[in-house]
Amino acid sequence: MSDKPLYYGKPSEPIYYASSKTPAYGGETVGYYAGGRSPYGNYGGMSGGDGEDGSIVGTITLARMLRVFSQRWLTIFVFLLLGLIASFAIYRISPTIYEAKSEFSMDIGRNRRGNSPLDQAMPELGDNYTEVFNTRLSDWRSKKILTMIIQAYRTNNPASTTSDEEIMEALVDSKLELQRNSRIISISVRSTSAKLAADLANAYAQAIEAFTDEENRARCDKAVANIHAQVEKKRREKEKLSKQLLEFRTLNKVDNLRSRRDTIQQSLQKTTADILALETAETQLVEWEKTLRDVQKAPENFGSLASGVPRAQEIAEEYRAFQDA
Repeated sequence: MSDKPLYYGKPSEPIYYASSKTPAYGGETVGYYAGGRSPYGNYGGMSGGDGEDGSIVGTITLARMLRVFSQRWLTIFVFLLLGLIASFAIYRISPTIYEAKSEFSMDIGRNRRGNSPLDQAMPELGDNYTEVFNTRLSDWRSKKILTMIIQAYRTNNPASTTSDEEIMEALVDSKLELQRNSRIISISVRSTSAKLAADLANAYAQAIEAFTDEENRARCDKAVANIHAQVEKKRREKEKLSKQLLEFRTLNKVDNLRSRRDTIQQSLQKTTADILALETAETQLVEWEKTLRDVQKAPENFGSLASGVPRAQEIAEEYRAFQDA
């Protein structure tokens, strides 16, 4: 009898040797053209022993897996060992990747639009930090900002021997993320050198700040230019109106008319003063005439004239002096 182990199936099925294709007690011959049975299950297009449709691998059960493992444990162990060795070799050969992060805060300023030149020069970026971040992200990933990052890195590390290509490779995989429910933006840079990753992350933040300052300066210059243009326009309009007014005054002799008006006003004022003086003198004469009539009627009252009579006090003193003499 063979020393190979036997695999026992169901009572209704014949037993098989591990490497035999013929039943031990005479079963049906296994055929590969139309399907049949094998020590590891049914295969092909024929129906299995359990009444299930056959498949290439057959029915997978825990008992079957344990049988396969008990038979092929050495092969499985070798494959696992080779996999561990290959994984360890890849781990040792592959370079270590370092990640550095830098953060900066974003300020969207006033959330209103006015009619001033500065408000008109400011672009409409959004009403919240998420919209502003998504709008500015394309600018912060542009070629111009990458050039500014390299310049900032070279300025901060003048002795560095890292090439621009290596810097660009590290910046390609960089990430910018807006932290949730905040205005803080996180910059992540990965590199095989920890110092290079940290320096590039800091240079990235500096470049974005310089880029934003440059944009704000350009917008302010544009606003100042607009204000200057408006001032020049108003000044030209004022000069034009002044010239038109001068031409009107010259054409209609406004200055001559004004001079004549001043002369007439002065003459009118003098005439009015003369009329008032004549009216005052006339009033005094009327009072004197009335006083003389009263004196003629009662000469004894000559020394007691009414206070309204012009120079009444002087007349009374002279009259008393005349009587005393």
